Amino acid sequence: MSQPTESLPSTNGTHRKSSSQEQAAKVSNIELDIPRLHSLPSEQQNLYLLTFTLGLENHVCSLSHDDICLQQAQITKQLLQIVHLAAPVPTRVIRNSLGRCWSYILGNGDRKPLYESINQLLSVISAGKNEKELHSRHGAVHCLGEVYKAAGDSAITLSTVSCSALLRLVKLAQNHVGLRAAIYRSLEKLVGSVQGSLDEGIAREIWKSARISASGDRAALVQANACRCLEKLISSTPYFDSASDFEALKTTIWKVCDSPIAIARRAAASCLAAILVDGYSDSAIPALKSKPKRSKKPGKNQAPPLKDGDDVPSRSASPAPKRNAEKLELSLADLLSQLSSHYVRSSTSNRARAAIAHCYIKVFQRLNSSLVQASYEQIACHLFSELLSSASISYDRHRLLLTRKYVQKIVADCVGSQILAESGRLSAAKTLISSVLRNYPQVVKEIAEPSKQALVGALNALTSLIESLGSVFSSLGDTCQDALIQVLQHPSYTVQIQAAFCLRAFVLACPQHLIHCASICMNNATRELSHLTTGRQSHRRCIGFSNGLAAVLSVSPLQPLYGSLEISSRALSIATELLKSSGQSELRVSSTQVQVAWILIGGLMSMGPDFVKIHVSQLLLLWRNALPKPLTKENTAQRDVAELSYLTHVRECALGSILSFLESNQRLVTLDVSIRIAALLQNTAEFLETVPLKRKDDDSSSRIVPSLQLSDLVVMVRRRVLQCYTQLINFGPSSGADAVGDSKLLSFAVSLFADPVYAPVSLESSIANSAANFESIWDVSDNRGFGITGLVQGGNIVAFPGEDIMANPHDKRRQGHLLEEVDGALMTPICGAREHDSVHVNIHEGSRAQDLPHPPATEVVNSAIALFAVVFPSQSAKVQEFILEQLTTHLSAGSLQRAPGRRAAVAINTAMALLGALKVAVGEISAESGDLKYPAVEKSLEALLRALSQVAESAGLAFSGYVSSTLGLLAQAWSSDAHNEESASLGTSNAEVEVPTPAVIARAITSMINVLGPDLQDSSKARELILSLVSQFERDESSLIQAEGLRCWEHMNLYDPGHISMSTYVKLLRKELQSSDPSTCLIAADGLYNLVRRDAQRVFQLAGEGFEEQIWLTLNDRPNLDGIRNLIEAWLGQTSLSEAHDWILRIQQVLTTSVAKQTEGVPQTAKPADPEIQDEEVAGFATGETKEQGAAAAPEHSQELLRWQVRVFALQCLSSFVATVGKEMDLRHESGAGQVLQSKVGDVIRVAFHASTSSVVELRVGGLGLINQILKIFGSSPDPDFSEALLLEQYQAQISSALTPAFNADSSPELASAAVNVCATFIAAGMVTDIDRMGRILKLLVGALDSIGGPDSQETSVGDLRGLSPNAQIMVRMAVLSAWAELQAARTDQRYLDKVLEPHVGKLLPLWLSSLQEFARLRFEPDISNYTGPPGPDESLEAVYAALNRQTLLKFYQDSWLGLVDAIASLIEQDPRTVFDALDAKGVTSYAIGNGPMTNINYRDAPVAFFMVLFGIVIEALVTRPNDDSPRDILKILSALKKILLPSVAGNAIFQDT
Repeated sequence: MSQPTESLPSTNGTHRKSSSQEQAAKVSNIELDIPRLHSLPSEQQNLYLLTFTLGLENHVCSLSHDDICLQQAQITKQLLQIVHLAAPVPTRVIRNSLGRCWSYILGNGDRKPLYESINQLLSVISAGKNEKELHSRHGAVHCLGEVYKAAGDSAITLSTVSCSALLRLVKLAQNHVGLRAAIYRSLEKLVGSVQGSLDEGIAREIWKSARISASGDRAALVQANACRCLEKLISSTPYFDSASDFEALKTTIWKVCDSPIAIARRAAASCLAAILVDGYSDSAIPALKSKPKRSKKPGKNQAPPLKDGDDVPSRSASPAPKRNAEKLELSLADLLSQLSSHYVRSSTSNRARAAIAHCYIKVFQRLNSSLVQASYEQIACHLFSELLSSASISYDRHRLLLTRKYVQKIVADCVGSQILAESGRLSAAKTLISSVLRNYPQVVKEIAEPSKQALVGALNALTSLIESLGSVFSSLGDTCQDALIQVLQHPSYTVQIQAAFCLRAFVLACPQHLIHCASICMNNATRELSHLTTGRQSHRRCIGFSNGLAAVLSVSPLQPLYGSLEISSRALSIATELLKSSGQSELRVSSTQVQVAWILIGGLMSMGPDFVKIHVSQLLLLWRNALPKPLTKENTAQRDVAELSYLTHVRECALGSILSFLESNQRLVTLDVSIRIAALLQNTAEFLETVPLKRKDDDSSSRIVPSLQLSDLVVMVRRRVLQCYTQLINFGPSSGADAVGDSKLLSFAVSLFADPVYAPVSLESSIANSAANFESIWDVSDNRGFGITGLVQGGNIVAFPGEDIMANPHDKRRQGHLLEEVDGALMTPICGAREHDSVHVNIHEGSRAQDLPHPPATEVVNSAIALFAVVFPSQSAKVQEFILEQLTTHLSAGSLQRAPGRRAAVAINTAMALLGALKVAVGEISAESGDLKYPAVEKSLEALLRALSQVAESAGLAFSGYVSSTLGLLAQAWSSDAHNEESASLGTSNAEVEVPTPAVIARAITSMINVLGPDLQDSSKARELILSLVSQFERDESSLIQAEGLRCWEHMNLYDPGHISMSTYVKLLRKELQSSDPSTCLIAADGLYNLVRRDAQRVFQLAGEGFEEQIWLTLNDRPNLDGIRNLIEAWLGQTSLSEAHDWILRIQQVLTTSVAKQTEGVPQTAKPADPEIQDEEVAGFATGETKEQGAAAAPEHSQELLRWQVRVFALQCLSSFVATVGKEMDLRHESGAGQVLQSKVGDVIRVAFHASTSSVVELRVGGLGLINQILKIFGSSPDPDFSEALLLEQYQAQISSALTPAFNADSSPELASAAVNVCATFIAAGMVTDIDRMGRILKLLVGALDSIGGPDSQETSVGDLRGLSPNAQIMVRMAVLSAWAELQAARTDQRYLDKVLEPHVGKLLPLWLSSLQEFARLRFEPDISNYTGPPGPDESLEAVYAALNRQTLLKFYQDSWLGLVDAIASLIEQDPRTVFDALDAKGVTSYAIGNGPMTNINYRDAPVAFFMVLFGIVIEALVTRPNDDSPRDILKILSALKKILLPSVAGNAIFQDT
């Protein structure tokens, strides 16, 4: 095998050391052969120079300090020679490589040549005024910046000269964008290196030049670099902290914020955030004070006052100007008002508002996290009142939705998710509830009622906090529930929908409130329905409470232990009665009744097919009544607007429930159902054709819904029709889809998205659509965009309905990038909102902004395009030809030439429709090869390269013949300055900044690697070129290119690991794991996981010290990063036995480690909070520390434990570890890992104890499960130090105390079930053999048994836990029966259990048998619910909806049946007479221990009554054995089978041939 190459650089600058002879040989190879270079063809010269430069860089990076000192002069000479090259001109890639070489040799070698290097570079920069030498100057400027970045603190005396030379070059570079950008980039590096030692005069000259370029240059890259230079001046020098400097800078920044390119806006926002944070002061007066104006004339010693935009005068006599200006001091309120005052101006553009949103994010990220947490109320109220509630914002719908999205990103994603820790989030949620939500309606006269928009913002923020906190939020459950119920009756429909969605998130996180919330909403809705005629706005309250109830009901399938069939059935009954009685009421009352009814039905549809299937016939009847065939058009025209509005409104509500049905019950959409629904949709479409849209009498008094005109209702109905058609065709039976998808439907869809006739909704739209005023359709901000689809956002194409989002190659949005998501809102004229579609609340899980539904008019276009995409491929060629001609006619219509806005919308809609049809028909389309050098191709190289990579990936090996030529073209494009942001051309630079071609090139290289696959090992030429390019990707400053570079290395390691240095690759992945870019971090995590799967120990050895802590901290920052979780699980699976001691300490440290709230904080070991326990012994145990931990101090106020999600995962890892060791101990009694676990059992119990007394339900359940595992493994093990005692006897009090909270009234069924299992394991372990000393543990078990088997028992209860749902009662019931079965099975070895079981076996045996019978019914009956209609008066809800709970209940029985069978089998051996009576269903009246087995075996002819149930369960378990069954379980099953196959039990029938 060939030796590994050193192409992959080490992240810490170390490489394999070479001998002196090798170094001497290398010296002769670092000289550029100029004659040979110029002898090559022009197209090969760039590649030759690139190859040499990369080789030189690799050589430099491999040198030690001594070697650098020896070769420094020669290397510097070569670097300068390349800089001076006139042909080929050093391009961006070569300049970057040269700069890294200079940085490395000066940063790691001798700094004596530093001055000489700077002077040599300055001589190139200052060499005359010939513009032909600009390329050489460009390279020198870049290298000068890298030199100062690496060693500038040793060249302070040359900083003034260097800055002056760079500033003089700005004027000469007016025609070279890349050079101007490089100048300010180098100035930024120089200022950052010299910092406060920089001369103030030259600093102000840089300030002046950078401000001019930032506000006046048309190149976005120059603007961005100028702003970064300004930011560096602010943060690194003390000269720009005055109020006048702030005002001057602010004027500049506002100009940059209007840039159409995001990179400039982001840099400007960051610069403004820097000076705002720098000017923040705790002691500042709450208002920014200006200087007192005493006189218009300046005094003797005063300079004239500066105006905005004026520059600071140059110095005269003094070497440093006098700084008498007032220092900028801002309070937090003033700081925020500086941003909000400009944001709310009517003249501020949407681009500037996006930049201000960036600035808010940057400000909060830079402020101290403790300050942000302490000021959360002030921050939130500022954003809600100053931005969302501003009149200039709220009057414009698009502006309001943009602002709402920005506020959500700031408050929820930035502050809530990134800055606040767990306690901070809980405090923030409490603040939102108490300071905003509970003030509606107004309670205290002095506190104003929050506005509608403030409530929306608070609800959005609270929803995000609830989703991140999970069960931790339960401590605020009661107050949150009351507040949300109160807000649900707000008169605003927007507030109601937001409150309903928040209520859904709340009951999902705290399911114990589900039934209570549903009951309150139902009762309030019922009450308000009875007051509809009183005129107290009861109709609005009805809608709010019904939406809240529907949202809560939709959570029931996700939380099956907490749902209520009674409430669901009652809701359906109320909805049915409302539909029946609505015809007897006047129109407005009837419309409210109908809307409430269909909202409730829509919410019930989310419960799934097991609930809905028995009501399908009833639903079809209700839908048919609501969607009848329309009357004639003349008849419809005679109706007034109120009646037409009512009929349209009824159809829209009914269709909403049909859409919910199709979304959640695809299994029920049979051929018959699909045909019936299609007929109803056709009826509705025909009705819409008869509705006259232009009626003069359509005024507010005639409207059913005051805010909706008849035309609005028609659009909403049309949206529903198209959505239902799309769902029906996508998920219905294929034969039904053929019946639905006819050519008329296709033409109808085309007319909706491509009709050239477009009626603007306002005068502003008419003006914007004129050719003279139209610039770009993406700049339109009316939330309609001339009818453009919402499926495309600038250059991004979102997934079609039914398409896999992750497999969509056209969606270039990067999730988790806050700044990109903010800018993404500007890429479309359409803004989504949850109130656009209330059905969205019940059928969608995501709460992200891009998941929000678009306005109804836009959704019509979206659905029409989606419908076209699925119907068009199935049509005949003749129909397809006709449709394409129709599209061509629309696109060439004369009216579009006078309406450029509509023309652009129609073109984009048509392209999207065709793209969707092609995806459905043949997937991604391949393309033929062509010449990428053609001039027309050059203009769209980025798009072609993207297409090329997709073609290569789809073609696979078929593309292998084109790999060599493609790699050559990619290398040329990569090394060319014509295709990157540093190009001299203004247009090219701006285009590349927005859509960088280098990133696409990197993606194409990944495709080439995948095409070659294992052939890379034999293709040395292609491999070397790929390795050279990928090493450049890794070193690039762009996060996009770095991410693609990591992907390339991952694939290279997969196909050709022999040519990659594993050590440097692992270190690179470790470095990128800390990246602030989520995509890069994700790829790094996946790469590490793939390596750990092969050899975990080697990876951790190569990664170095501190890697373990870094992994856990990364998971803490990104709890949902699956790559890290998979890595830890693979690591645990490989090393759990060999590193048992380390794993126990490791997880113990994770569970007790505290981290600083600031992201750069270093983790410190600290103790968790002490649980509130009355037992002094247990309390001492809870706070005790092991010798390994030492006496660690408690965490400081600024530190917190890791997130509860991380701690739960760590506890799961510990449980998995204990299970693995337990299996090992079963196989080898002298297991080393078992001995380690035994010696550390106290630490494990301590961890479990802390977890079981936590406030997080998941931790409490995990802690009890861990205690149960330890009891099963070591319950009967003797103490190695005291052989007469058991190992766990010393922990009895702690285990008992850990169980206590699980039986409190605020416990949960999962927790109680886990605690019951621990109780049984504890009693069976034999640590306490005296029944009188078993205390509360036995008492709890006996009480639980009485609650399920007593004559007066009505509901299952354990301890103080009562009021459980039917499903939760069965869960607890099976846990109790399984616990007693465990005691019975252990009685053979533990005779003291005879006294425990004697009083209760008579009660237990029938319960065990009935449970097994129920398990058999659930397991083997194919469909246990044969009801096809509504339940009868004598039928229980549990029987009617048995199928709904089947899968939920089956799991409980599946976990318990083996223990029950084992218990019955053991009883057969001990007292067969009593068991036979029970098996024959004769009843068991008494039980006496010691009867013993019968001496005379009864050979019976027929088996006992329950034998077939037991036999069937056991045989089925053996035949269809799950993969996770352990050998121990198989033995238990076989043992149970042996015990029941006695002639006295099985009779003769089972042994006879039939």
